[in-house]
Amino acid sequence: MFPVILAVPECTAVSDDQYKQLLSIVSSERKARAERFLRFEDSCRSVIAETLLAYTLKTVCGIDFNSVTIIENQWKKPVIEEFNIHFNLTHSGSWVMCIIDEYETGIDVERVKHVDFGIVPRFFSAAEQAFFNQCTTDEQRLDRFSTLWVLKESYIKAIGRGLYCPLDSFSVVPAENSIVTLQRNDPSLPHKYLKLFPAGDSYRCAACCSIDRFPSGINLVTVANLIESLIIQKK
Repeated sequence: MFPVILAVPECTAVSDDQYKQLLSIVSSERKARAERFLRFEDSCRSVIAETLLAYTLKTVCGIDFNSVTIIENQWKKPVIEEFNIHFNLTHSGSWVMCIIDEYETGIDVERVKHVDFGIVPRFFSAAEQAFFNQCTTDEQRLDRFSTLWVLKESYIKAIGRGLYCPLDSFSVVPAENSIVTLQRNDPSLPHKYLKLFPAGDSYRCAACCSIDRFPSGINLVTVANLIESLIIQKK
């Protein structure tokens, strides 16, 4: 199976009726999680994330989401138990994304937000700091900070170790052609491949795969597509 990225770019424009329809098909655990959010937008992102996974399994793999069991590995990363399928979900702002592959994979999307650049030495390796320090304007610094952050997050999410993997234990430095050099300062970390994907001027997106093969782009899915596929066609 070739890796595929599907994404909903409009999750902040969900109507109350659409939300209720999507809420009717998610797991009880996801429903309870969504209902704990104080903001409607956060609940929408949570519900769309699981329905996008269900849509991806159905359209890409021909698998009914209700037939799979999702468990957590020792680092709390969710995995599908019955099939040789790996997936990862991410959401930020108006985006919800899902990547699926037969090998370990990860994806991250982040809205570009102003940050205190004083945290760079704390989170970035020496090679990444050198890449960041080449900038001469705050606009460039913000772009490089956001780019480095999504690359690092996609790698951590792919290997599934979360906070158990120190951020300075590896380096990810992108080139102008979107190819990314991964340097493992900790040799016990697995080797992966990374690539940046366009997601609009206000967002940065990166994917991480176990084999050097990536989708040519991001496949866009509407909330209406989710409802049509998972609810209407099922009736």
